Amino acid sequence: MELYGKALIYVVFILIILHAVQYLLHKPKQLSPVESFQNITQTYIANISPSEGDSSTIVKLEGNGFDFISKIYLEHQNIYAQCIILSNRKDNIVEFIPPPITELGKTLKDIRDNIINNAEGIKTNLVFIRGNSKTNEDFALNIADKNVIKVPRLHFYYIDKIPYKNNCIKPSVAPAPTEVSEPVELNIGNTDFEYGENSDLEFLNKILPEKQEKIQKLYEAINKNLDKYDRLGNRNIKQLKEFQALESVKDMQKQFNIQRYNIHEYLNKNYRNK
Repeated sequence: MELYGKALIYVVFILIILHAVQYLLHKPKQLSPVESFQNITQTYIANISPSEGDSSTIVKLEGNGFDFISKIYLEHQNIYAQCIILSNRKDNIVEFIPPPITELGKTLKDIRDNIINNAEGIKTNLVFIRGNSKTNEDFALNIADKNVIKVPRLHFYYIDKIPYKNNCIKPSVAPAPTEVSEPVELNIGNTDFEYGENSDLEFLNKILPEKQEKIQKLYEAINKNLDKYDRLGNRNIKQLKEFQALESVKDMQKQFNIQRYNIHEYLNKNYRNK
């Protein structure tokens, strides 16, 4: 009986060891708590409008998770230029203004040439910088950082918004007549035409000639006045010359009288009593 009890104890001990070994070999992996996923950020872009324009265009991005975006860049041929994000941004909507095309190494002529040759504007890629939009904190220090994300299949095209080509349809020109027709006499009759009010024909054929006639009459009246003033001026100059001559004669007479008086006094003083 004692041997049986010892054997039973050994069997139980061995079973416990086997169970422990089996538990250690097949130990289930510890699952992370839900709170550990709170630092995972995701941005979803549903729409971009408009997808083409120039540096004065306001581009709107619609989606979710824009609070995790601190800056937006446009990239073309490994040249990056920063966009201006407007202050009315939300987590589901962001509006930005593209940089001038010259910051990407291109000019307006390059845009026009590309439109002519490839039927599209200058294509740029949108690049997002991860960060905190509330504190303006960036999570990337250089372009090669993992927090610098170039969004695939999301592009903005620079176009020339000013029409620089004459797209008007040229009017067809009637062919010249091959045969000279005989002159036709037209009986016009009454030539007093009535023009529509405020029309170009009324201005050219009625208002403009009337104004020209008034200007001509005013010009003639001014010329008459100028001639009159010229004649008056010449007559006054002659009178002034005559007055100056008379004054000179009077001055000479005064001088002669003074000299005669002095001579007379000298003679009376020196020779009268002799």
